[in-house]
Amino acid sequence: MTLDFDALMQAVEAGALEGLTKGAQIVERRAKARAPVRNITGHAYRMRAKTGAEMKADVKWVTNQPGSWSRQTLRRDSTFKQRWSGPKRVGDPMSIDKALEALADYDAGNDSPLSARGASDVRTGRANFGSVGNVTVGGRLRGEIRHEPAKMAGDRAEAWVISPTPYAKYMEFGSRHNRAHPFLRPALEESRADIVAAIRNSVARASKKGLGHVGIELAVKL
Repeated sequence: MTLDFDALMQAVEAGALEGLTKGAQIVERRAKARAPVRNITGHAYRMRAKTGAEMKADVKWVTNQPGSWSRQTLRRDSTFKQRWSGPKRVGDPMSIDKALEALADYDAGNDSPLSARGASDVRTGRANFGSVGNVTVGGRLRGEIRHEPAKMAGDRAEAWVISPTPYAKYMEFGSRHNRAHPFLRPALEESRADIVAAIRNSVARASKKGLGHVGIELAVKL
């Protein structure tokens, strides 16, 4: 009996790439769910507090960065840690139509959900994101996160989840002036088991399918 091993391995490789791509899609969805949205409202309007899990995850990622300013400060000043890990607020994307209505109310001196900075962002279009007919104010960081399908790179398979927004790194790692709001690394850590399962299932399906198409030569020699 002779088995076309190369053909079988090609099927397995295709399955692994398919599973890795599915894993990247999982990470993308979770990163988008975690990514903060620019807040354009006042404290009394359209705000939600971060959940306890979100705050704990933020503190965990910042304190695990070796030698970082935040880690040193957290160790040195327990009161700062309490302030840092206290209730934080993130905004929600607002449709451009509602944002313009809110800006008109703000400019007229009527009740408006916009903060002063939010009104400036709406007026200048600085925080606009999207395409014609589907524009929101805020949400650029979340909206631009994307995955790239898995492909072979030498003897390794790679799939990428990319956040191309210019200020993404400052949100992920923080800076001298801004606290970190990690969204990529926690999404990856949360997805490890799901990624492994996706690859395992895809390889198993590909192996079964591949065996049905791989040529097996049977011969009797006397």
